[in-house]
Amino acid sequence: MLSDDEYFKKSLLWLASQFSISRTKLEDALGDLGGVSGVIRNGYYISAYESLGAVVVQEVTPDDLLEVVKGSEVALGRNVECMYYFIESIVDHGLLQGCSAEVLISVAPEGCKRFLRKRFLPEQDI
Repeated sequence: MLSDDEYFKKSLLWLASQFSISRTKLEDALGDLGGVSGVIRNGYYISAYESLGAVVVQEVTPDDLLEVVKGSEVALGRNVECMYYFIESIVDHGLLQGCSAEVLISVAPEGCKRFLRKRFLPEQDI
């Protein structure tokens, strides 16, 4: 089983290789947290995934954004809390770019959907 820092590094590699987000953009997104090394040293994983979610929305196409949300379970599956905040940030920033919260949430991992619906679609919360 991978440690938190290994999962974090794996998720950065996944974003860079699968979605062509430059390592510089990823590192810049984490600048306020001390970069990748600062995140790992201080354990700022939730804040880091929130920052990464924001940069993902800026850097990928809407179709790829859906693929990021779908693929997050594989990349972040062990750490459900971090996965939730990563996807929440994508939905939040995606709304500002005109994306549909309902569509993004529909492709999210099952373990996150209920909480995302409650946060973004309270009228549909079951």
